[in-house]
Amino acid sequence: MLAEIFIAVEVAIKALEVVTVVLQTWAVLERFLKPEENAEKMGAKMLAADSRGVERDSFDSYQDYIESVRNLEIDDEELDKFSKEDRMGRNRVSVAEPVE
Repeated sequence: MLAEIFIAVEVAIKALEVVTVVLQTWAVLERFLKPEENAEKMGAKMLAADSRGVERDSFDSYQDYIESVRNLEIDDEELDKFSKEDRMGRNRVSVAEPVE
């Protein structure tokens, strides 16, 4: 039973990685991410922005918000505070925002 759970978790993680690649590609095509940006790191920056009180509603446009997050300084220690799943989950939410 425990082995089956580990296998299911492993499959779920691999599926999440595939979804991440698809979303990152889509985000680049839609200009949410620049080609040289990493979706996981951008998700971490969004989580850091959330914790610092940077709110999407404080900006005139979604692009202004993304630029603010993009320019946010985040060190490895702060990056490591967020799990990979949280970083990718936050990024998926961000690319689902409506384009203005």
